[in-house]
Amino acid sequence: MIALRTALGLTQGELADRLHVVRQTISKWEKGLSVPDAALLPRLAEALHTTVATLLGDRVVSDNSPAILPGSLSGRENPAGREENGSLLGAVDIGGTKIQVGLLTETGRVLGEESFPTDVTGRSGRETVQEIVKSLDALCTQAGVTRESLLGIGIFCAGPLDTQRGTVENPYTLPGWEGLPLAGLLAEATGLPVKLDNDANGALLGEVFTRGLGRKRVLMVTLGTGIGVAYWNGEDLYRSGRYHPEMGHVIAASRGPRCYCGKVGCFESLCSGSACNDRAKAAGYPGFGEMLAAARLSEPAAKEALNETLQDFQNGIWTLRVIFKPEVLILAGGFGKAYFPLLQEAISGENENQEDFTGFSQILPESDVPNAALLGVCMLPWKKKKRKGNTQ
Repeated sequence: MIALRTALGLTQGELADRLHVVRQTISKWEKGLSVPDAALLPRLAEALHTTVATLLGDRVVSDNSPAILPGSLSGRENPAGREENGSLLGAVDIGGTKIQVGLLTETGRVLGEESFPTDVTGRSGRETVQEIVKSLDALCTQAGVTRESLLGIGIFCAGPLDTQRGTVENPYTLPGWEGLPLAGLLAEATGLPVKLDNDANGALLGEVFTRGLGRKRVLMVTLGTGIGVAYWNGEDLYRSGRYHPEMGHVIAASRGPRCYCGKVGCFESLCSGSACNDRAKAAGYPGFGEMLAAARLSEPAAKEALNETLQDFQNGIWTLRVIFKPEVLILAGGFGKAYFPLLQEAISGENENQEDFTGFSQILPESDVPNAALLGVCMLPWKKKKRKGNTQ
């Protein structure tokens, strides 16, 4: 990007003006301290008289777009070549509103996918298991394979979960499923090994897999209705006993509403998407977007509320970075995606002169790869089935 900019005789300030960003943002891109948001790529390409494809080819924003493994994610192809793509896996992603079921190879080639609404009022969790089996069997039939040929099934589910027992312990978004032995029921219904993990871990594993980050320390913060956090240490997921560590509940301030976790000032109660909208309403605006627009017009109430919110966000991220020193920090979730440039700008300055505390972190948005949550199943430790004649 430096070569293109200087060839056109543009200063950092002139390019920043064309993109409606501050000069420091251009400087950080060129120093490798951050990367352009995907939404800015067309404007950046136009300003530099080039194409988005050329920018990506020159790796200006290489880490902002997924580093797909060779041969993976090429779509729903004829499974006749499945042997060269590895063994097959079933994948299930259970959210509060939707359940996705997929069939894929261990190298990430998606052979099929189905989804259906999460119904926690009209049927029990046990009935949902049967619906999952039905979807998986349909995908196997479409692909011309048998369910028995799969290595196993990976499930990522909104927690809390007891991953050691394979049970759902989530009365918040899956009421009526408390204590449901999800892994055991699915294993019994299919005759296959089943691995259950938290959906935050699944999303992180999908990012690590699709972006080729397996040897990096990667921290993913998902900003949505709540805040989910997951960490990959370069070799494995960070875990703490039976339950996923609720790192979205670190303390970010000494004031604020009391969270359902019981604490005042926790990160989630101050900086989740829903919390940011609540703070905007308390300041007299319909939502966070309207408050942000007003702050950019220098309305005092909006500026004060926005600055306080961003300070709390910085505090929460600082705490997590001091603990984990990630090489890559991914901001994900609906709120994280919608306001990535703002959030990136708020914390990227802390990269400077903080190597001894937080370390250097590349700040990225979540990838736009379809099925990323399902692809995390490829990162789980699966044992290969022995073939006939195999004595090992």
